[in-house]
Amino acid sequence: MEVGIAEIQNSAQELANALESNPDNLTKSVTMPRGKEMSLYRLSLLAANHIVYHNGQLTYVQCLHGDDKFHWMDE
Repeated sequence: MEVGIAEIQNSAQELANALESNPDNLTKSVTMPRGKEMSLYRLSLLAANHIVYHNGQLTYVQCLHGDDKFHWMDE
């Protein structure tokens, strides 16, 4: 579990560093794997929303098994 947490933190920091290195790039478009054009700003939001989506899945499974705590709020 600790390895997974570290990997998520590292990748989030890398994304933040890339976005902060040149804020003007946020308006540039990139081509996604399926051919859709997307601004780097929107792509950064997609990354954050993706984590929240999977957190919801994990929370749901935990709840089904009797664990009603929000572990993502633990520090």
